[in-house]
Amino acid sequence: GSINVLGEGTSATTNLQQGLAKSWCHALDNASIEDSFNISSFEDVSTGSIKTTYTNNMGNDDYAASGLARQTSGGDDAFLRISNVFSTSQTRYVCVDNGGTARDGETQTPVTHGDLA
Repeated sequence: GSINVLGEGTSATTNLQQGLAKSWCHALDNASIEDSFNISSFEDVSTGSIKTTYTNNMGNDDYAASGLARQTSGGDDAFLRISNVFSTSQTRYVCVDNGGTARDGETQTPVTHGDLA
């Protein structure tokens, strides 16, 4: 159900249900999921490109997606950026290094916020 919570030091309320992450996962570079919530699959599409598929679809494609990646070998940091592929059933991410070059991260942690169908 929906729960409204009183904000810190104000009379404004926040809908707790709306603020929860609707999906997340912790995956390794070989596309194996270590732990997840509402992710049915994590696919290594190509170098630096990954795709998450939701167990329960999003209500629309206007959700917020973000993520982090870690690269420990080679000395470069890596991070996830969202590609332009959004749908109610999946999101595609691109892992890039500091110079913007696509590369496979050793771990990836995508997260989605929005409304479930």
